[in-house]
Amino acid sequence: MQTRIPILLFVCFLSFSCVDYVKVIESKTRIAFVERFDNDSNKWEPVHSKEFLVENTEGFLHIEKFKKNRVSNGCLWYHRTFDCLNTSKDFEISFDAKFISFDDIYNALDIQWGNLDSVSYQLSVCTDGRLSLKKFDRFAKSRWTNIASNESPGLVRFNDFNRIQIIQLNKKCVIFVNKIQVFKENIDCDGNQIGFQECLRVSWAFDNLEIRSPITDGRI
Repeated sequence: MQTRIPILLFVCFLSFSCVDYVKVIESKTRIAFVERFDNDSNKWEPVHSKEFLVENTEGFLHIEKFKKNRVSNGCLWYHRTFDCLNTSKDFEISFDAKFISFDDIYNALDIQWGNLDSVSYQLSVCTDGRLSLKKFDRFAKSRWTNIASNESPGLVRFNDFNRIQIIQLNKKCVIFVNKIQVFKENIDCDGNQIGFQECLRVSWAFDNLEIRSPITDGRI
């Protein structure tokens, strides 16, 4: 009987749903940060330039690039440091994202977490349901490494918010979009930053950010 318990637990782990993962992460963590963008109390740094916009407006963070990538191939690397986040431990980063407008060779929003000055990970969500998970290592010969990709037509909603959950348990990163699992990969990086990379002519809204960190984590 004792030899079967680890196998049974492993099988259960593989078959976890979004609700199951949320229950586990909630049992091991607590809410460390919440941002509803109802006001500017957390003081997100605005960006107003000829190419980019980042602004807390109408109850969400508005992020936009004004020109197509083939016209202006510059990218906005925007990030914020959270003392309550340690991406080498168990955590959850969840938020809502909505495409407002888009007009490029393909249309995506890119979310990053980890240490954007060294090693981080990036989730790309396209309007047509294509998704990718990449590792960025600033000091590697090839900075970008493709970890996984997924095509889920119809998964991403237009003109409505999409709930994205990035959950890490025991170095296993599971990502859900609208409660549908899209990735489950082993990742490892030590950082406390969340950011965006804006390279395409896309306007989108970022809202309802929640960060969960271990109950015993001294950073909280």
